[in-house]
Amino acid sequence: MVTSGRRAQVVDLRRERERRLAGQLAPTLERSHAMVPIATLVSVEEWRAAARMLGRANGWQVRTGLTEDGEHVWAMRNDIEPDEEDLRAAAERLDDLLFGPGSPGAPTPARRRGTGPRLHPLP
Repeated sequence: MVTSGRRAQVVDLRRERERRLAGQLAPTLERSHAMVPIATLVSVEEWRAAARMLGRANGWQVRTGLTEDGEHVWAMRNDIEPDEEDLRAAAERLDDLLFGPGSPGAPTPARRRGTGPRLHPLP
C-alpha cells in the first residue's frame, strides 16, 4: 500500500473499543454507578478499563469489580454522595436479596422468627 510519503497511523483497536465503551458508560457513571451482566460483554477487562478511563478523563474516583456470584461487572464513583433515588434503589435490592423478590418491605414478626433467610455469625 502506498501512502504518498505520509506515515501510516497505528490504531490500537483495544483502546478504541475502550473509548467507545467509556462513551456508553458516561451518562450512567455521571450520576453514580453502573452494573452490567458479564454475558453481554466481549471482555470484562476492557469494560473495567473503559470505566477507569472515563473516570480519569473526568477527574472522577471510579472503582470497578465483579459481583460475588461472578455474573455482573460493576463500576461506581466514590467522589459523590448517592441521591434519594439511588438510596431507595439500593434498599430495594437489599430487600430482594434478604427476603426474596417482591417482598413487601420491612420484615414482619414472622420473618424475624425465622421464615426468611438466616444470617449466621462469623467465627
